[in-house]
Amino acid sequence: MRTNRLDEVRLKDFNWPQLAGYGYGLGVRTLIAPTRGGSLSPVGEFGWDGAAGCYVLMDPENRLTLFYAQQMLPSMCEYTHPRLRNLLYGCL
Repeated sequence: MRTNRLDEVRLKDFNWPQLAGYGYGLGVRTLIAPTRGGSLSPVGEFGWDGAAGCYVLMDPENRLTLFYAQQMLPSMCEYTHPRLRNLLYGCL
């Protein structure tokens, strides 16, 4: 489920700023290149983003889960999601 299924051609279209360094599995984003997106999380971290700003992060390596809920349009997820993720990993 969390194995990247996008090839290099399709990864070019998966280009939202908050998803830099991620691929996509079966229904979830999955981290494949942390340095590409400035992520502090390890390869294999995965999760889901909602259109109105909800955010779920799961990290099997560190046995860690983050759930953030908001319902706001525009959601500003390109700003909030990377900061939430790095704030969490900065606290570890």
